[in-house]
Amino acid sequence: MSTNGEAEFLPKRKRYNPQKRWKVAEEKALIEFLLENRDFEKPSARLFYNRFANEKQILVEWKLARSKVRNMRSAYNKAKEWEGSTGAGCMDGDTIKSVLLKKFRYFYEFDDIFGARLNACAVVEEIMESADTTIESPVQIETPIVNETVTTPRQRGIYSRTAASDIMQIHGEIMTLRKQKLEAELTAREREFEQKEKELQLKAKEVELKEIEILALKDIKQLELQMKERIAMEELKLKYK
Repeated sequence: MSTNGEAEFLPKRKRYNPQKRWKVAEEKALIEFLLENRDFEKPSARLFYNRFANEKQILVEWKLARSKVRNMRSAYNKAKEWEGSTGAGCMDGDTIKSVLLKKFRYFYEFDDIFGARLNACAVVEEIMESADTTIESPVQIETPIVNETVTTPRQRGIYSRTAASDIMQIHGEIMTLRKQKLEAELTAREREFEQKEKELQLKAKEVELKEIEILALKDIKQLELQMKERIAMEELKLKYK
């Protein structure tokens, strides 16, 4: 209240996180942009989502677009966690697909975009991102320590099943490529040795042929000398008869 008896009106509270009702066409445009630009939120989230608004001609603040993607990723993560649960293992493929689409209509699009990103670092990223969207004022956020012996329920769900299997699969593919590379190198070296061995054999045959040729020439010369001697003797005999 003011001192002169007039009511003092307080300023309206400013809303720092305005909401936006996304249309289906806008959601599809956002997903299409994410599929076309796999360098997620690079070089920064602000530039990334401003570029989305400009290219897709959608009037939206970059923070709202970022918040929309985070909410969609949260729904995708829950659906992905369900997919890896024991309940999904008892269903057939069509039923699993139907449930996943009910839980999150863009599940397969997001699985294509973020499926390989489910690793232990995503836990820290989601915690920091959620704190950034709910608190406007600067705060101190402690980075959680990921202990190998202690796992949160979130880690035991989607990240332990999906990320660990992806890492093992990638590791197995790397080992397979290394094995194939070594086998190719060994095969190439064996062919090289065989080629050199063949070349040495050819050279040995050439030397042998030259030696045979030299011996043959010697024999021919000896025969020629013997023939000359015989002819000379015959000529002498004929001369003194």
